[in-house]
Amino acid sequence: MLTHFLIALALAFVGYLPFGTVNMVVLNTAITRAFRPAVFIALGAAVVEIFYTYLAITLNQWLGRSLVNNIYIDVAALVILLGVGLYFWFSSPRRQQKTQSSKQKLSYVGTGLMFGFINPQSLPFITLGLLYAKSQDWIYIAEFSNCLGLMFGVATGRFLSLVLYARAGQWLSSQLERFTQWTNKVTGGILLSLGGYQAFRVFVEVW
Repeated sequence: MLTHFLIALALAFVGYLPFGTVNMVVLNTAITRAFRPAVFIALGAAVVEIFYTYLAITLNQWLGRSLVNNIYIDVAALVILLGVGLYFWFSSPRRQQKTQSSKQKLSYVGTGLMFGFINPQSLPFITLGLLYAKSQDWIYIAEFSNCLGLMFGVATGRFLSLVLYARAGQWLSSQLERFTQWTNKVTGGILLSLGGYQAFRVFVEVW
């Protein structure tokens, strides 16, 4: 189990390091709000990985192929990306709060859960990653303990990669305190660009 946990952690950490929707939201939150809210968002997104890893293990190749070209997933991702992109584009920076209430913490975790679920690349990535690891005889998913190791390993790797973005955002915040409004504009622009790409994908699939 420990071996599977460490393999999944390493694969997820490296695989999720490139820029993505959740990464960008965590980075922006750390810059415009504080480090702790960004960590709560990372935690919510990491919890989703447990669920996705379970699906990837149990349904394997078929599930990965189905969701890669699932029009409903693409449309949902399009709506969320455009909506949140517009929110960041027009939002004003807020002063950082040193403490957060329980409601605020749950709200940040909920944000992480939402972005984790609508991330269209997450499930195919986990499925393909596990298939590759299995083909190399790095993992064996016949035993339940190994599956648990994989699920929590992927979630931990995802969480650590997002915390790295939160740390980067915290450092940028200390360097660029006067430019938080531009940070929102950049984040909103990137998310809107991703939304435009998603709209193109939906158009191609429909037509």
